Amino acid sequence: MNVAMAINERYVPYTYVMLKSLFQKNEDAHVHVYLLHCDVSRESADILSGLAESFGGDLTEVRIDVARLDERLPRTQHWPVEIYYRLLMPDIMPEGVDRVLYMDADIVVLKSLRDFYQTEFGDNLIIGCWDLALNNLSEEDFLRERPVQLKESFHSRNYINSGVLLINLEELRKKYRLEDYIDMAKSLDFKISAPDQDLINLVHEDAIGHVDEWKYNCLSWIAANNGFDYERVAREVAILHYAGNGPWRGGDHVHYELERFWWEVAMDTPYANNLAKGFVNEAVTDQKTLCIIAEYEHQKKLLLEQNARISGALNDAAALIEKLSQTKA
Repeated sequence: MNVAMAINERYVPYTYVMLKSLFQKNEDAHVHVYLLHCDVSRESADILSGLAESFGGDLTEVRIDVARLDERLPRTQHWPVEIYYRLLMPDIMPEGVDRVLYMDADIVVLKSLRDFYQTEFGDNLIIGCWDLALNNLSEEDFLRERPVQLKESFHSRNYINSGVLLINLEELRKKYRLEDYIDMAKSLDFKISAPDQDLINLVHEDAIGHVDEWKYNCLSWIAANNGFDYERVAREVAILHYAGNGPWRGGDHVHYELERFWWEVAMDTPYANNLAKGFVNEAVTDQKTLCIIAEYEHQKKLLLEQNARISGALNDAAALIEKLSQTKA
């Protein structure tokens, strides 16, 4: 089983957690990990390689020349340069790797992926999952920052989340290179919302296959909001994807029971202590939450003052009505 990941040095601890869960649930398969990166240290790479070897797997580093990526491709705190590495795979993956499962680092694997990995491509170049984050989203909201060309993919539920992709590299190499994605971005004046994801859906619109999104790319917060408890996820989900705020973050967002899956693996890694300390530190020092609480307290004070004025006015009105009643009597 060939697995590719695109990471940076900061994401090494989370990558370790993801890989450990992958190896633990797929011990019947030989897993070869391809680590796409430009800055992972020798020490960190050796730690990840040691993890792979401990399960009888392999890890190969694929160093990325970031200069190959057009500087006009959108990059933000939420969309770092690493998201574009998957667009480079037809160019940079070793010859002989004809099929690869790409997965983001903010994932925990809960079941064997053998059946998914062996899915027949047919005429498809990529097999993925409908993006659950789009459930209940209106067309207007979907297209607010996206090109109108994606309208049909939205309505047909063909639009996939790029965090989990089974890629037919053998055929993809014959037809596409990085330049094809760059050309698409140029045609849109680089105005794309979820950059790599939108480009993949646009370029491969007619060559995308699908598997069950609730099983193979289950977005944790969507599952939690749809009533999935710990036991149901354990029964039904193979890939739990913590897109957005990772479980390791302790700050200004809601936490839920499904984060237990990640922490159960994380606490049995060399990074457990630092991950736990980081979570607690962020949770108790987060200023945004304190600001929100302070704003609520301010609003509460204003409402109490307003209620007091209304109550006083009502009392005055009641007294006046009583006085008028007595006068008429």
